[in-house]
Amino acid sequence: MPGLAVPVALLALGGAAHAQSVVSELGPAVQLPTSGAWVRALPDGEGGWLLGIATQRGYGMIPMTSTGSGPSDWTVAEADRWWLVEQDSPQLDDHNLVACPDGSWLHVATGTSARQDDSAWWFRHSATWETTASGEVEVASPNMHHSDPPVMCSGLAQGVLVGPQEGHSGDTVFMEIGDSGPATVVATLVQRPDPVGGAIFGDDATGTIHRIGTDGPAGPILRTTYDGDWNELSASTEEPLTEPYMVYWPQGRMRVGDHYLLATLGNPERGGGGNRTRPFLVVYDLDWNHVETIDLVPDGSADGAARPWISRQGDLILLSWDASLKPYVMGIRIDRDVTGDDPEPGEADGGGSDGAGAADDTGGDAKDGGCGCGAAAAPAGGLAWLGALALVGWRRRS
Repeated sequence: MPGLAVPVALLALGGAAHAQSVVSELGPAVQLPTSGAWVRALPDGEGGWLLGIATQRGYGMIPMTSTGSGPSDWTVAEADRWWLVEQDSPQLDDHNLVACPDGSWLHVATGTSARQDDSAWWFRHSATWETTASGEVEVASPNMHHSDPPVMCSGLAQGVLVGPQEGHSGDTVFMEIGDSGPATVVATLVQRPDPVGGAIFGDDATGTIHRIGTDGPAGPILRTTYDGDWNELSASTEEPLTEPYMVYWPQGRMRVGDHYLLATLGNPERGGGGNRTRPFLVVYDLDWNHVETIDLVPDGSADGAARPWISRQGDLILLSWDASLKPYVMGIRIDRDVTGDDPEPGEADGGGSDGAGAADDTGGDAKDGGCGCGAAAAPAGGLAWLGALALVGWRRRS
């Protein structure tokens, strides 16, 4: 949807005293002309962007084209879509891709073998988006919940957080992913917060691992910090949104300078779901003191948003989500005089970045890949997949 950039001061929802917002310009939410879910706007390594998006066929990538000078001025052409991962048996449902210290990408996708959501697989992609390895996280494990996988790839750990299915006792585990073979459990953690729809990332500069989730499908944020050996250092609970909204799906995260940024949804329904979910950006300092919360689309035009994510390239952040299987992006320019300079390479920088590289780039700071490299595949075949994908794409937490 076209629109004008909005003064950030009008959207901030308080927080600790601060001189000014870390956001200097906020573009409008723009619907891109394609369909799918698990939308990820990702730097292409050459100053441009790619749109990652899932259908029943697999996970595809589409080069994003600039349409102007504004932060949200982007579009895509469906004919340019190519397939990063294709798998039809079992079919892949949910996806998460994060970047690693060397600029490569760790990708976890979930699906069903014997019963719903009982399996997950991993893929590694090079900085130029060629798949270099793949394997199982675990397959046909009916007591574990794999959907909406929180994935981490830093110098501290590389893998995915998995918790028990609703109604099953047990602990949450971190499953380490190597360069071959199945994932292995390397840490057993307390069950809550539920990993589903949450986040985990490592900050190599501080040697700490940060786990974020909610108290219930929607509610206060539960946050735990660990050292590199998974010893708990601190835990806290807070409500960074104003009534009637509660935190829901706090999965997009990054470090920028001396701040952590969290892209989440607000939901007025504690049980989750519903069609009034909208995107928020929450800003913290490095001690997780709340700095500010920005209601990104306060007019309600983005209600129904799902699967929020953020990526950065220079001073431009692209926040992405999908609603009714349509992808949206919103450009956010940050004020580096406010955020502070990035630490030395080896920190949690970008949307999906948990590792090292050049400080301006999203996926781990090293140059994060080209546009796929490989012949473009044929466009997705019509709309036949949309009905079935809707059952998966809009599945909410139990």
